[in-house]
Amino acid sequence: MLRTQAKRMRRDLSQDLTGGMTIESAVVELKKIKEQRDKMDLDFSTEFRKQTQSLAGFYDKKIARITDIPSWDKEFETKRGYQGRLAKARAKAAPTLQAKEQELSSLRHKLQTARDNQISPLENQMKALAEKVFIVPVSQVSFKFVKYYLTIETMFGILTTNGKTERFFVKIEPLKAREYKRHPKLLVPKVLMKATLEGAKFDKVIFNGPGNSETYTSISFFISDDGRFVTFAPGDEIDLKTGLKAVERDGIYVAYADGIVRDIKTGLEWKAGPDRDTDWNEARSWVQSLNLDGGGWRMPTTDELKTLYKRGAGDRNMTPLLKTTGWAVWSSETKGSSKARGFLFIGGVRAWNSRIYASNGRAFAVRSWGGG
Repeated sequence: MLRTQAKRMRRDLSQDLTGGMTIESAVVELKKIKEQRDKMDLDFSTEFRKQTQSLAGFYDKKIARITDIPSWDKEFETKRGYQGRLAKARAKAAPTLQAKEQELSSLRHKLQTARDNQISPLENQMKALAEKVFIVPVSQVSFKFVKYYLTIETMFGILTTNGKTERFFVKIEPLKAREYKRHPKLLVPKVLMKATLEGAKFDKVIFNGPGNSETYTSISFFISDDGRFVTFAPGDEIDLKTGLKAVERDGIYVAYADGIVRDIKTGLEWKAGPDRDTDWNEARSWVQSLNLDGGGWRMPTTDELKTLYKRGAGDRNMTPLLKTTGWAVWSSETKGSSKARGFLFIGGVRAWNSRIYASNGRAFAVRSWGGG
């Protein structure tokens, strides 16, 4: 019955898939196939439970009859004697128990094979639909180039199809990029879409240029939640605000060419000050004068400094990307007019000291992503 039902479903779906198809109809068909696939899977699961319960019940009754022996009569039978009778009954039932397990295993394999044979064609149809590429007519596409990132020779742009906006990055050499940013109509966009269960999804855009066999294909990327950092591949990341490329990575820490170190876990950006003994007043002056990458820098709190502490990391119990030879970093926390608090990375503790004490003290600046 299930095989017949599956055959009918595939026949109906095949009829729907013949002829022309749009991205919208592909999404509808993909959902329809998924619905039928899930229903068939449920039907087979239900049938499996029914048959296994019936088969197990048949054998369980036989086993129960074999092991149904008189209970232990303590007045006329020793415990050893009762255990012997029980062991004989279990030994007698063992072949039946083994037959039960073999029959259940065989039934499980048979139904699983039948299920896979009937569902696989539907899954193949889903895969074929999901891989099918749909081209958006050029008349329905508009685009603009927003910014060129010279460090990675990549153009960032925005395109619109049927009212939906997509972002894209495409590799273009500098001279060509300058020409096309000024005259984007020299390029003809070919937008490719794919069908998913969530709807139509942008796949890529291919720009055809006026030159012979001149094409530029958009590349895959991931933009951070705050929209500032973009990753193209492991180790290939840039800061969209500055255009700087990541030059080094240490776990959750990423260092950029200007010396800024980003903590992707806490959302803080760090900049190490001059690597020399520094008292609190000097540390504050250095931070206040720092106007790197838009400013917004401040002295850290000891709680923020504690997020950097990791025993055994680097040679100062912190990421080696923050290059320093000092063991203590000043915080913004003060007491009265003469005391200030620092974080001691030699032991991971906070300590108050005189503001004019400089031995092993260092200045670090911190800010949240984007400054401020």
